[in-house]
Amino acid sequence: MIAGDAKSALSHIHSLVILEKIARKYFNSTDVIGKTMHLDNTSDYQITGVIENIPVQSYLHFAFIK
Repeated sequence: MIAGDAKSALSHIHSLVILEKIARKYFNSTDVIGKTMHLDNTSDYQITGVIENIPVQSYLHFAFIK
């Protein structure tokens, strides 16, 4: 993890861990812990962690974990 605590990052129902590229795209920074993102036009999630970008050759592709 670039920011946040890996042990507690997803401990709350509206917690969100995002990729570094998403943090930079929407906030122009990776210092986003505590900021809010509105997802699926329904709910607000508090960003509790930022992780390194997933390598292109990976079979896993995602932008966030909620």
